[in-house]
Amino acid sequence: SRAAAIAAVRDGLADAVVLGPQTNTGYLRRLLADEDFAAGRVDTGLIAR
Repeated sequence: SRAAAIAAVRDGLADAVVLGPQTNTGYLRRLLADEDFAAGRVDTGLIAR
């Protein structure tokens, strides 16, 4: 399900450790916590905004 996939990615990000280059993990965490994203009410235009 979408909820299970979001939870799995959230858990993976929590365990991820990247040394050196800057990453977008903070953005990804905020995206996964967004109600509209969780409900599937977003499109590709979200990233541009």
